[in-house]
Amino acid sequence: MKNLITDQSKTDPSLFSKYKVRLHFNDKLCGGVPKSDKAIEGWIRTNVEDKSKLEQMISDTKDSIDKSNLTESDLDDLAKGAWNGFKSDDNGIYIEGRQVKAMFKESANVIKNVLNVSAFKARVAERVFVMEDKIRLLKPYVRGNGPMDYISGIAPDDMYDYINEPSGSYEGMVHAMTAMGKISALKRVDYVERPIIEFTLSVLKEKLVTKDKKRLGIPTYLMHLITHAQQNGLGAERSQGSGKFKCLFLGEVDSP
Repeated sequence: MKNLITDQSKTDPSLFSKYKVRLHFNDKLCGGVPKSDKAIEGWIRTNVEDKSKLEQMISDTKDSIDKSNLTESDLDDLAKGAWNGFKSDDNGIYIEGRQVKAMFKESANVIKNVLNVSAFKARVAERVFVMEDKIRLLKPYVRGNGPMDYISGIAPDDMYDYINEPSGSYEGMVHAMTAMGKISALKRVDYVERPIIEFTLSVLKEKLVTKDKKRLGIPTYLMHLITHAQQNGLGAERSQGSGKFKCLFLGEVDSP
């Protein structure tokens, strides 16, 4: 039997167009990945030793449920504040391509009626693919600071360094329901200040047809998705205004 796939590394290029995208975050990009058990345990222990902070946590909890007889179990749950951050490897911290895909799907679901496209979310899910599994958080390369880490796939004169660690973290309250009512616990979120990301989209070469029979080309509907996503944001803590960005580049990659 003859194998029709003669080169496992290649697929039919006529099906898809590729687009490069560069985003620059306006302020903070927040991590949403729970950190390791060991790291969380160390942070919790620090907070428990800080009696003033612990007492405030207990006080807030009592106020939120209007009861003073919290059980040992409730206090234990209260102490287990969440700590969210970023995934990382030897090259630094990153977000995942699936997060960007989810961002586009969410925007598609919101603007489907504005564009008058039925099942727009499903159409995006089946037609727009993020090529990178790991999307590096970048900062401009400064000459003299050692070898650069990344040369842009958009313009070879644009050079970046990988971001190796968060810029900082902040604490806030998270609320949850227990058998005794609502309690409040402390959470901690790592963030990176104004990072840049670049990624590649592989998009099926097909125009979308609106309900009134108008045709939307790929660049048109990609720009609509990005325009909404810029305001909706990417990453965690978007309800607090984090994760908003500007799209600095959207362009089709020339076919070889």
